[in-house]
Amino acid sequence: MTRSITSVSFSFRGGDPALYRGQIRCRNFVLVLGNHDPHSPDGTPEPQFASLFRSVHSLLRIKVCLSGQEQLIVLSQYAFRVWDQVHRGSWHLFGHSHGTPPSDPNSRSGDAGVDANGYRPISLDQVASIMAAKCFVPVDAHRERPAALRFGTHPESSISSATRPAHGVPPPPSAPESC
Repeated sequence: MTRSITSVSFSFRGGDPALYRGQIRCRNFVLVLGNHDPHSPDGTPEPQFASLFRSVHSLLRIKVCLSGQEQLIVLSQYAFRVWDQVHRGSWHLFGHSHGTPPSDPNSRSGDAGVDANGYRPISLDQVASIMAAKCFVPVDAHRERPAALRFGTHPESSISSATRPAHGVPPPPSAPESC
């Protein structure tokens, strides 16, 4: 049995999700909900669509056994820079970006979408090989960054270090006079 992980859009451009699902020979089919999948405004998948899958998730953490070792994989539609347990060796697979931007050789993440992988599912063994070839460089979200690298700040920022709280988060800006 080959275990595969892949990202497929089941309803892109108004296609019939049941027809697409019926063409995939796999009984244990779990969906990580994507932006093209039919869902309500609150993000809940449409019931008829959800019934095509064993389960449906917005974000999914799975543990698999590879070479006798347990491996945590975080699955989502979108690429993340940091994710659960990244500093402890977890992997992150996504599909939204359609092969762009290119895979980061310093991150244990990758695009598992069929359109980024020759329109075929990618096996867990292939994922393991890809991850083993990467030179992981962690993004340290806990270390202080220079002001120019923090979101919403630049060297010319009007918020002085004297008005910035000790933990580094600037106070909220005043409301704009007009929009």
